[in-house]
Amino acid sequence: MWCPVAVYAAGGAGVSNADLVVYVVANQANGCPDGAAAWALSCDYDTVTLRPTFATINICPYTMDPDSVVEANLATIVHELMHSLVGGHSAHCSVCSV
Repeated sequence: MWCPVAVYAAGGAGVSNADLVVYVVANQANGCPDGAAAWALSCDYDTVTLRPTFATINICPYTMDPDSVVEANLATIVHELMHSLVGGHSAHCSVCSV
């Protein structure tokens, strides 16, 4: 799991009027462990509220079933979005006890 360095720059201007930016990719090569359908990671946090401000979601395309009903694949993506909202596991979070 990784946070995309190319789109994350500390001290940058950021995205105006956004509380949370989520970078979504579909890449099997980014470490899709043990047949996981997707994974999410919080990459940066507000220093006062400790809320995530930047997250990434990687969808593992080889494990998503194109013949499955849309709701099943959407449920996986929503599940990963929830991980990014509650903090998930972040190598960049020095104040989290997750």
